[in-house]
Amino acid sequence: MSSGQLRRDCDDVCVTMREIPKCRRCGEPVERNRNGYHVFEQTHWLCFHYVFEHPIGGGSSDPDIAYVDPGCPARAFDREAGPSWMGAGVASALIECV
Repeated sequence: MSSGQLRRDCDDVCVTMREIPKCRRCGEPVERNRNGYHVFEQTHWLCFHYVFEHPIGGGSSDPDIAYVDPGCPARAFDREAGPSWMGAGVASALIECV
């Protein structure tokens, strides 16, 4: 292979990588939040959350159990896990409205 061909192949790979970066955690393309790719340690926002935020949020390390952050994606599964500032049953009522 000539150095010119190698350079063109490398350029093609670099362009592809710039267009659709890959998540370091799951290996899938990061399409939606590309502008935050480096902010989120070259991962999807969701992968970043489960690696860096979820374990320190308190409670269980099980990713399906929500913790106090109202933005925790596990809230979709855990109807009773309202943040401490919510009264009893408010989280369940909000989820039922959605």
